[in-house]
Amino acid sequence: MFVTPFSFADAAPSASPVIQSMVISISEYQKLNVDKQKEIASIWSLNIKDYKYYLWLMEHSANGWHYADKHLDPCWILGFNAKNDEERQKFVDIAIKNERIRLEGELAFQRAFSKRFKELYPDEFPIRYTAFTTIKK
Repeated sequence: MFVTPFSFADAAPSASPVIQSMVISISEYQKLNVDKQKEIASIWSLNIKDYKYYLWLMEHSANGWHYADKHLDPCWILGFNAKNDEERQKFVDIAIKNERIRLEGELAFQRAFSKRFKELYPDEFPIRYTAFTTIKK
């Protein structure tokens, strides 16, 4: 078993749907209805078949224990274990798409942060971590 994103919306109907971490095994995943399986797989831009294979790799492959503490996206692990170049390329493309989405969000946040910092502290530069002091203009 290992940690994977999961929506608890149907487990707790009164709670708003949120993505949380939970430990799930391949047998637990297979017990979920198809819609829930699709939802979990789609978080990583995968289909059910690929996500099941990822779960199997994490539980049954010789490297599953090694991958578990690396915090890698499922598409990376699937790519490492691809059966041929075509399959590897499929997971490379998914990894690039997922990484682009993540980076776009991080960069948008950084731009908003920088803009707001200048508004709140117009006469200061952000803290320099090497000096741990605020540098004035």
